[in-house]
Amino acid sequence: MKDQHFDMEQSTAVGMPTGSNLPSFTNATDTLNVAFSAEFHVDATDSALAATDVHEEVRRSFAGFLDDRAVEQDSMITGDEALIELAQEDTKADFLVTESVLGYDGALDDDNDDEERYLAISSAPAPLDDAMSMALEATDKMSSDAISTSAPTEMTVQIRLSDSENSISPLDLVLNLNEHTWLSRFGRAQAVLPGEGSWVKMTLAEIVIQEYFRRPTRLTQHDDLALWEEHLTEIVEYLIEEGFDGSCATSVHSGRKGVDFYHIGGESYEDDFMPIHATMAEMAYAVDQAVQPTGPEGREYQKRARRSNLRAFASRILKLQDVVDTLEFRDDDSARFVSKKILTDGQEIGSVQKMGVEMVKVGSIAAPVETGDTASYRPIAALLSERLANT
Repeated sequence: MKDQHFDMEQSTAVGMPTGSNLPSFTNATDTLNVAFSAEFHVDATDSALAATDVHEEVRRSFAGFLDDRAVEQDSMITGDEALIELAQEDTKADFLVTESVLGYDGALDDDNDDEERYLAISSAPAPLDDAMSMALEATDKMSSDAISTSAPTEMTVQIRLSDSENSISPLDLVLNLNEHTWLSRFGRAQAVLPGEGSWVKMTLAEIVIQEYFRRPTRLTQHDDLALWEEHLTEIVEYLIEEGFDGSCATSVHSGRKGVDFYHIGGESYEDDFMPIHATMAEMAYAVDQAVQPTGPEGREYQKRARRSNLRAFASRILKLQDVVDTLEFRDDDSARFVSKKILTDGQEIGSVQKMGVEMVKVGSIAAPVETGDTASYRPIAALLSERLANT
């Protein structure tokens, strides 16, 4: 029997609870481990740091503060690599001080190298409550005068399933995430790096929507929910197989046993632990709800939640379709770095720019484009317009 059609005006998501309003975890709580990698920088001209190995000096500083934790250092790896190393069964360290990925990906100016060293402290995976305690301890130390954070620094949160029989449903994860709220908490919804035309991190849902619009198939409000689910599932599966780049705020591990989140960060993100606590809890809850429940009651709840959230997601796509259809791109060489103007109903709202990488800019925010064609520009421009309206 065909699934019922849905009314766009009545399509609202179940809505993920936030912060202290989270209900009990139901699916994977016994096998859910949480780890983090928090970036920061230190003054490399400080006499104590200049006279010795900076990683070892910072390790000693953390070890002195975290006197009941095993803190080690490895200057040859980055924070993201440390999360992999700390997840190994034979690892004895609670924390690992490493280089930050910021020193490797060209995000920072080489002129800063002699003045600031960007490092990371990463934690071993632990149950959520223990991971929260470790995050509180690390950020408490990071609030000291000797350690600073700035716009490009962030805290990666990694959530893994330790039970080999469990796996994450990618589509349920997309539908459960509350990424815009997480980015907004840390002032990152409209900019990751400050300045003119600041680029933003795209959410996992936005990456899925971009891929939807790159494909020729267009579903409507008259199509069955089952067809929407099938089509969107195929898109999410494709994206996981292809992998995620640094412009996406969420990355699902290829084995579907873990997720990396890149939402927390910015200048002084470590100073107030309450937003970090709430965000980590919500991330863990979203992953938990994307794991297949073991009991019939849990499976029935997940089924209802998926249908409701799927209706809301489909409605969002259809509303974006209306925006996409109104966009016009005109060649323009009147301004430096600008290749096209973006217009809607004859009014200019943004541009396509090329400054090393190709970017779509709407208002004050921009996002990178992987393939330089109008089919790729359209959904990004629509999504940036949506984000500006909702932030």
